[in-house]
Amino acid sequence: MFGIGMPELLIILGLALVILGPKRLPGLAKGLGRAIREFKDATNEMKQNFREETYELEQVKDAIVGEIDRAMEPEDVAAGGEEPEEDAEAAAEDSKAGETTEEREKTDKVNDADGGETSTQETGKSPPG
Repeated sequence: MFGIGMPELLIILGLALVILGPKRLPGLAKGLGRAIREFKDATNEMKQNFREETYELEQVKDAIVGEIDRAMEPEDVAAGGEEPEEDAEAAAEDSKAGETTEEREKTDKVNDADGGETSTQETGKSPPG
């Protein structure tokens, strides 16, 4: 408690007893006890008020964040809803174009191997002869 040890505290109490006398010392101790109790009560009240205000601010913050989230959802759906469909269609067309390119490469390889003749794989018909 303030860095005062037991020997120092006994010396202070002895001096107070000598200076104030035995009649006034109990009244002084009572007053000091009341002052300390009032100080603790005031401190606890301030802590409680601080906790209440903090709780109220947290509630307001949560409400604001919730409103912001709700406000952002329609924009994301409108903006995000159209673009992914377009992206999906473009990707599908790209994949079809990619397949076509692959088929062309296969056809080119087969034509090169046949010397320019059409293979049975391309026409789906049985070979003549």
